[in-house]
Amino acid sequence: MFFNRYLILLIVFVCSFSTKAHCGRTIKDFYLSDCTEDGVREWELKGDSAIVGNEYVDIDKMDATYFSSEDTIKVKSQKAKIDRKSMDVQLENDVCVETEGGIKLITDSLCWQRNDDLVETEDWVEVQRDTAQIKARGLYADTNFKNVCFKKDVEGVFMGEEKNDVITINCIGPLEVQYNEGKAVFYNNVEVQKEEGRLCSDKAIVFFDDEAKKIRKIVSEGNVKMVRDGDIAFGEEGSLFD
Repeated sequence: MFFNRYLILLIVFVCSFSTKAHCGRTIKDFYLSDCTEDGVREWELKGDSAIVGNEYVDIDKMDATYFSSEDTIKVKSQKAKIDRKSMDVQLENDVCVETEGGIKLITDSLCWQRNDDLVETEDWVEVQRDTAQIKARGLYADTNFKNVCFKKDVEGVFMGEEKNDVITINCIGPLEVQYNEGKAVFYNNVEVQKEEGRLCSDKAIVFFDDEAKKIRKIVSEGNVKMVRDGDIAFGEEGSLFD
């Protein structure tokens, strides 16, 4: 549960100051945490200040961590706004989400829509996962981060087993990634580039092994142009990396 665990912390925080007596108050240098019966930390949430309003809670310099046997999730942002009614969360300025499992997300804003279980941003976003790095303008994803859509101006860099084994894929967008299915689809003016060749096409489908952390195959479709060893070929489908 990539984002859900963190977002539960914010709900707990809001509930902690849900009485009318707290409305309009500013809470300085707050720190909340919880432990299991065995004394093992489950989560912690801290910030420089929080302003509790009738409709929103505004947090400055928020720093949240969720601990579990599977992973540790850390979320930081300069600003956080929580809607007390819907529990939607808006993070702004220097937003960073990082897990010990190897996922890191950096952006200037991120909105969590609780009822839809979606996170979204219109800003530039960079996601690092294992040996892959993807940059794009805008993103939306489910809170488990299993289905992710990078909206436009996409650049993906994928590192291979060898030092010079680098695959770069650019497209106008979108890029749709389905981690459970081991598939990513790049759309519109796609360019796949590797040391031994280049493919240009309308669409490129990347099949990857999430456990082995490597790309298995890339298939380009629609108006395909292949450049390899000085030769140029055209077709409706092509692949450099079978």
